[in-house]
This record gives sequence, C-alpha cells and structure tokens, in this order.
Amino acid sequence: MWMLERTRVKLAEVTRVDGCDDISVAILTNPDKSGSLNVVIEKARAVQLKMRLDNEVDTKRYLPEALAVLFSMKNSKDYEVGIWGLTDGEYQATLISKKQQDGVRIRLSDAILMSVVADIPIFVDDDLLRQQLSPYTPHPEAVPLPINAISVKQLKAELEKALETEDYHLADQLQKELNKRNEKAKK
Repeated sequence: MWMLERTRVKLAEVTRVDGCDDISVAILTNPDKSGSLNVVIEKARAVQLKMRLDNEVDTKRYLPEALAVLFSMKNSKDYEVGIWGLTDGEYQATLISKKQQDGVRIRLSDAILMSVVADIPIFVDDDLLRQQLSPYTPHPEAVPLPINAISVKQLKAELEKALETEDYHLADQLQKELNKRNEKAKK
C-alpha cells in the first residue's frame, strides 16, 4: 500500500463520459500536465467537484469544508492521499495521516473531493501511473469510457446500453473486459 516511487497529481477538471449520462470523469494531471489519470466518478460527486472548481457557489458551510476545519485538515501538511492500485475497475486509495503513520481506505472520488476542499496532495504509484496515464487534452467536451477503470456493475450497464444503441464495437470491448475479469476471478 505505501508507495516508494510516486508522482503527485492534481485535479484539472471534471467532464462527462461520451454516451453516458450517469457517470463522469475526474481528470487528474501529472505535474507537467502532459498526461492524465481519468477517474470514473458518480454524477453527484462530479457536481460537488465542479461547484468547487468553478467557484460559483460559496461552499464554506458545506459538510466537507466543515469537516476539514473541524479535523484541522485545511492546508495541513499532515495528510495525503495515495492511489496505489486498480482492482476490478476501482482505483484503490488511502487517506494517510503522516503524523500517525497510518491510513484509512477511501473511495477515490471522496479522496479527490477532500483534496480539493482541504488542499491535500494526491500521489499515484508510478507503476500504476505508467499503466493508466493518457495524453492530457485540456477542456475536453467528453472523454471515452475508461473501460478498465469501471466496476463490473457499470460494465454490465454500459454493455446493455451499447447493445440497445447498436454500438457493437463498444459492446465487444465491454464484453471482452467482462470476460477478462471473470477469468481473473476464477483463478
């Protein structure tokens, strides 16, 4: 879980997924913004992140901001988020207390929100980043569905949609990913 070789990433923007209404993508960029880690997030979390990125709403009294103040996390150098794996389409992340040398597992979408709210740095394991990094294009209208980074439940839902809309190329890719995960689960 603790990463020796790691890179800091920052939330650059939140965008929609091409052809999907119920999920979005949080785009985390590497320091030189040449690449991005695209994280599938639920629509509600996307709304929360966009609110803070756009600064159109005063969120000081919202729960995440209140908790950050209450637990002295705001602008604290005592916390960080580590992204250290990808299992069954879900990034594995830990909110780490550097003072206590301990951490707690957390959904990555929640960790990204805490990072934005409390200015907590996010680090990604370098091996994982090399595997998952995509070229970064600023302000995309939408991004393609990152098939290897969504849950089995989401894969099945997207497969059903692809078949309904007769997008057989996407359906084939989704089915291959489901088969790959099923084979992996049998081992």
